[in-house]
Amino acid sequence: MPFYSLDMSTALYPGSFDPFHLGHLSVVEQVAPRVEHLVVAAVANPTKTGLLDLDTRAVLIARSVDHLPNVDAIAFEGLVADLVTDLGAEMLIRGLGEGTDELSMTAADERLADVETVMVAPAAGLGHIASRHIRAAVAAGRAAGLSNQVPQAVLAGLMGLHIRR
Repeated sequence: MPFYSLDMSTALYPGSFDPFHLGHLSVVEQVAPRVEHLVVAAVANPTKTGLLDLDTRAVLIARSVDHLPNVDAIAFEGLVADLVTDLGAEMLIRGLGEGTDELSMTAADERLADVETVMVAPAAGLGHIASRHIRAAVAAGRAAGLSNQVPQAVLAGLMGLHIRR
């Protein structure tokens, strides 16, 4: 079934979202009109050192997508495949360009939860944005310069961080 004609009730867009950026928001804004309900899940990744705790990520995502009434943001620790089952999600959403780790996790999730994945490219000009570069800028005390990479709600959250250099 082509992506443009989706008639799914629930889709799940999982990721570490540390932090959520404009590329992620672009994916959400493309998918939201095509599904009844989209859940954006900030998922714990034990292999990454986080900048923001999981609950803060979910709050900042929720503030960033509050203009989309059918989108919810949650924090989740565990296997994405379990969350797919818990939500009754019919589809996983992944952003293109999010790296090979995302692709291997997607393959595992599809096998464990028997769910299809749709890969969505962010809007032109946003594909270069990466959370790891944003984390590096914040660690260097340069959060104020990120207004062209993160939603305003996330920028406000990052500006409030007190990170030792």
